[in-house]
Amino acid sequence: MRKGALILRGDGTRRAWKLSEPIFLGHATHHVVLDPRDCRTLLIAARTGHLGPTVFRSADFRKTWKRLDAGLPRRAWFTVKRQAMAADAHEPVGRYFGTTSGELWASRSEGEKWICLARHLPEIYPVEVAELPR
Repeated sequence: MRKGALILRGDGTRRAWKLSEPIFLGHATHHVVLDPRDCRTLLIAARTGHLGPTVFRSADFRKTWKRLDAGLPRRAWFTVKRQAMAADAHEPVGRYFGTTSGELWASRSEGEKWICLARHLPEIYPVEVAELPR
């Protein structure tokens, strides 16, 4: 969506809904994730013009945002499609996203620093996290 992202919030019965003001209005936003641990922390994958694709985090439910691009390429032309961002259940939470250019990125620091786990894959649409038994 080039007009930013919107959040739809329901009451406890899910009968009444409120639509938020746009987030990152005028920019391409591709995925928004709510942290289930506190229901206030949001992560969003966005393309903000000349800055290229990156991830932003809001710890106060969209009042303020922090850019989380340490380790990401400065000039890249990929997109993070919806359903291509996931998290694990560890503490701190691991964050993962796949790109349209076939890269898989991970952060073991809740998005503070990113590393590329794989390159040269086909375009990545969904990313899921599963912990295998040891």
